[in-house]
Amino acid sequence: MSQRIRPTIRRAAVCAAMLAGAGVGASPVPAWASLTGPGVDPGHNITVFHNLDFVAVSGYGQAGTVITVEVIRNNVRIGTVTAPTVDGPEGPGLEINHGPEGAPLPGDCWEEVTPDIRPGDRIVVTQGADTDEVTVDDIRFTGAPVAGASGEVLVRGIAQRADGTPIAPSALDSGEFRDDTGDLRLAPSKVEATPGVANGFTMRYTAPYNVERNGNNLSLAQIQSALLTQNGHATGFGHVDPLPLETMIVDGIADIPGPAAGCEGSPAAPATVPGTPVTDTVAPTVIGRSPASGARNVARASNVTATFSEAVTEVGGNTFRVTNNRGAVVAATVSYNDVTHTATLDPNANLNANAVYSVTLTSGITDLATNPLTTTAWTFKTAR
Repeated sequence: MSQRIRPTIRRAAVCAAMLAGAGVGASPVPAWASLTGPGVDPGHNITVFHNLDFVAVSGYGQAGTVITVEVIRNNVRIGTVTAPTVDGPEGPGLEINHGPEGAPLPGDCWEEVTPDIRPGDRIVVTQGADTDEVTVDDIRFTGAPVAGASGEVLVRGIAQRADGTPIAPSALDSGEFRDDTGDLRLAPSKVEATPGVANGFTMRYTAPYNVERNGNNLSLAQIQSALLTQNGHATGFGHVDPLPLETMIVDGIADIPGPAAGCEGSPAAPATVPGTPVTDTVAPTVIGRSPASGARNVARASNVTATFSEAVTEVGGNTFRVTNNRGAVVAATVSYNDVTHTATLDPNANLNANAVYSVTLTSGITDLATNPLTTTAWTFKTAR
């Protein structure tokens, strides 16, 4: 897991003010906050790292003020913390599931279960009679970093609201890379829309790179290697000084559910919320494809890839195939990466020159709740 990009809240002398037995029980209760959400008050901040199940809040009362942070899905509470705030760089608050140093204190970890936070969930913060709320946005990486044709490093993803409304690449002001040592830090050279991908973005790192820190004096080649092989990429919006009302960050390429290091005593949430099932009725979709639909001059040695909106099963030669203009199926090996949710079709031989090929993904592909993919197809044309 990559290093967290948000500074750790400093634990102060408020430990004495922590209330014994302040936690809320694990049994889910209907959420009482309004479905539309009251927003966030000035001076407060709610930061969400949904792929790490990490929520940080700041600006709430004086240190020692008891607040409650809840994760609400389909009007059911799936995660909660009630604890006194502690001093931090942006004001009193909590960092939940960040990974405490030493024994966890109240508010360091989710109580009872660690919710698998997803886009569309609501984060509700209550201080006395005051309630703030944000809805988790759908910002995620869709594959491992790749080297571009000119040697640059490209990291691609999707940025949209939970309802599919686009988040402009220009709004992603929190792009960053930190290597495993923490001594290399740099920002992308450019963040741009990904052609042919709905709500897609590409973070582009171009030598000599926007290096903010290089404590180990790495060469350009070593920096490129780190960018391509390490999990230190982050993106999102709102991680600026001073913090805005809402911050949404993805830290690391993969979705890593469950307790952070130091919070292992708080188990991962079960597939269903105790007492109230959480029914997944949302079908998976294809959110990235290569070659793009309608692409021309595609290299004959190219693989064909499809990235899904969530984890899927039953990806294979019967459900993911490429055919030529006579309808003959191209002999190929099909593989699936469960971390990036990407299927790859690797033809056994180069494709024909100047030929149109059709890609088909069938409804035999389903998510883990057996919701079927809507059959998806597109075409591309190879180079002469």
